[in-house]
Amino acid sequence: MIVFALVVLAVVWRPGAPAAPYSGKVDPFAGLVYPSGLDADTRAVMEEKVSSTKAMYERDPDIWETWIAIGNLRQLLGDRRGAIAAYEQSLKLQENNVLGNRNMAEVYVQLGDYEKAARNFELAIGSNFADPDLYLKLALLYEQKLNRPDLAEVTYRQGLNYAAQNREYLSSLAAFYKQQGKWEQYREYARELVQAYPEDGSLKEVYRDALE
Repeated sequence: MIVFALVVLAVVWRPGAPAAPYSGKVDPFAGLVYPSGLDADTRAVMEEKVSSTKAMYERDPDIWETWIAIGNLRQLLGDRRGAIAAYEQSLKLQENNVLGNRNMAEVYVQLGDYEKAARNFELAIGSNFADPDLYLKLALLYEQKLNRPDLAEVTYRQGLNYAAQNREYLSSLAAFYKQQGKWEQYREYARELVQAYPEDGSLKEVYRDALE
């Protein structure tokens, strides 16, 4: 999940408009609009978030972390195209920063551009190949949105090297193999999951067909 968990708000932006790259001549905070109807506390929180992000930009405009913060702020306000532009700027400053690609992938998922989302998840994995959550998100994208079970399986298998006893990962992998009708693999990973969490009796019920 993209860091920031306050409240989903709206901002004025043109749907479908391309994300214009930022430059030193462009104010990255231009166009931010506080929506009407906010209570005083929420308004104060949002003003503080904008203020702190602006202060970070004024202090360190040329570090990639600043542009991640700007992208997160834009995303929080609902300006997805502006968020993408900021994340792209962060990648210009630090090509292999995993947050730039990961966060951009999350935004592309929200926009329904799954091919671009997959590409950014792949790049994020290239920057942080030991994070099982990245493999899981990419595998689910291939499986559920892009109708590429072949690539989903490859991705799941690659991520297994870093997902030892990861409950969510093993559960998704078992469900994938069951959906694909690959019963031997389904039983293998369902049993591995049950064995990894022997104290959870509900798993034995869920995967009863794999344990028989």
